Formats: sequence, structure tokens, C-alpha cells
Amino acid sequence: GLFQWKIMSYTYLIEKLSVMVHSHPAPFLFYPYEPEKPFLKAFDKLIGFCEKRNIKLVYVSELQNYKGDARYMLDLMNAMENNDAFTGNRTDLPQKQIIKLFQLQHILEKQSKKSGDFDFIDIRKKFYQTMLRKKQHLFNNENADPVHLTPAGNKILADLISKKLKL
Repeated sequence: GLFQWKIMSYTYLIEKLSVMVHSHPAPFLFYPYEPEKPFLKAFDKLIGFCEKRNIKLVYVSELQNYKGDARYMLDLMNAMENNDAFTGNRTDLPQKQIIKLFQLQHILEKQSKKSGDFDFIDIRKKFYQTMLRKKQHLFNNENADPVHLTPAGNKILADLISKKLKL
């Protein structure tokens, strides 16, 4: 009835706005709010929780996969480091997701350096460089999975984190 029509109209409107704003119909790219703010607020609560209990908080950067192309990931990271306003390809949905995550991680890295409330461990470049050097699938499904690692990928990840933590 009327309720379904309103929902469909809303969905249609969001998709059209998303196409106008981001050149892609995926509605989650059209944020009516900035997702960083609620995340950072929740992260501050986590910092407070850890401080009260004398727990040292460590944030390890999240790895992302773009079609199994480690060179692409390194180039994307370099482009973002050289240009804070880098937005990438407006129609490349996976790239937009990666850029959003990396921007958030950059905010956390700066906060870590400024406050000293937690350690930020960035293993991304070393991981992608290792992936290039070994010429090996380190993400599941022959490097098609966007985030899940193979056992070999998990071992490399664990080794990199251990070195950073000096274990």
C-alpha cells in the first residue's frame, strides 16, 4: 500500500541522489552523515575503558584487497599520502570503500601520534610489498576475497604484527 510506495520512493530517491553525487547507485556511498564521527566517538569510549583498567590499546590497520593487485594498493596508498583530498575514481565502488577505510585509519594514526593514548600499527605497506615479492595469493579465493586471508597471509600478518610489538 502507501507504506510500500513511500519506502520504494525513498529507495529510488537515494539511488538517484547517489548517482548524482557519486556516479554510482549504491546508496551507502551517499552518506547523510559522516560515518567517521560515530566511529571516533565509540573509539574514544574504548580508549577510556582501556585506560580505566590499565590496558594498553593497540590498533592494527586493516588490510584490504583490490582484485589481488598489491601494486595497485601501494599506488593507492601513495596517492592518498600525497593528496589529502584524493577521492579516486568516482565510479569504482570497491576503491571508494577502500579509500573511506584508509581515510579513517589515517585519522586514527594521527590521533595516536598526537595523544599517545594507543599504539597504531600500520602493516599495510609491508604486507603488500611482501605480497608482491612472494608473488603468492595471500587473500582467499585466489586473491578475489576483499578482506579474508589465506593461512600464508595470516602467517605473514602475524609475523608483521609480532615484529611491531617486539614479541
